[in-house]
Amino acid sequence: MRGLTASDLFRIEDQCDERSPLDVAGALLHCATGVHADEVTLGQRDALLLTLRRLTIGSKLSLFSDCPKCRLELSAETTTDALILTAEEAAPSATVVVGSGRWPMRLRPATAADLRAALAMPDPRAALAALCLEPLDDAPFPSPQDLDADDLDQIAAAMAALDPQSDLLMGFVCPACGHDWSVIFDIADYFWRELQLHTATLLDDVHRLASAYHWSETEIMALAPSRRNAYLARIRG
Repeated sequence: MRGLTASDLFRIEDQCDERSPLDVAGALLHCATGVHADEVTLGQRDALLLTLRRLTIGSKLSLFSDCPKCRLELSAETTTDALILTAEEAAPSATVVVGSGRWPMRLRPATAADLRAALAMPDPRAALAALCLEPLDDAPFPSPQDLDADDLDQIAAAMAALDPQSDLLMGFVCPACGHDWSVIFDIADYFWRELQLHTATLLDDVHRLASAYHWSETEIMALAPSRRNAYLARIRG
C-alpha cells in the first residue's frame, strides 16, 4: 500500500463529487491498494483505511465530542495504530449462530455492498440484518419484515462480535459533570473530511504557484511536497 498523492486527491474528488460516502471510501481504497471494498468485510476495509490514513497524513488522530449532559466540548487524541485491532482481536470469538428454532441462521460479516443495498431500503437496519443471515438446515431466507426488535438487537450484537474492527467505540468522560459516553468512530467519514480540507489547501497552493510562476497544474502536482513548500515560502517572502 502507498499513501495518496496530491494528483490522486484531485482525481478522486472529481470522480466522487456526486457519490455516496460508501463509494468514496471504496475509491480511496482502490486507488492506493487495488482492493475492491465490496469484496472485503467492513472491518477489513476500515483497517486498510486506517493504514492508508497513516501513510497519507500521519498516525495522530484528534477526536471531538460534546458532553450529552452539560454540552462541554471535549477532545481526545489517539493514533491509527491504536485503532487497528490485532489479528487475534479482530477475529470473531466463534462462529455466530443467531435465533432460536424459529431462526436457525448463521450470520456472516457485512460488506460495503451489503450496507449500500441496505441503505436503499425503507428500514436499513432490518435490511442489513436480513442480507447477512444465511439459513441453516434448508430454512427459508428471512425478509426484513420477518425480524422483530429483539431479533435485530440480537443480530446487531452478534455482528459487532463477528467483525469488531467495524464497530469501534471511543469513550469520553466529562471533567465538568462526570458523565461518560461513547461515540462510534467512522474512519471512512473522518478520513474523507480531512482529505477534502487538504484538497482545498492544495488548490490554494496551485493557484499561488501558477500565478507566480505560470506553471500548469500538472507541473505543480509533479513537484514533491517539500519542493512545493519551498517555492511557496519564497512567494510569501
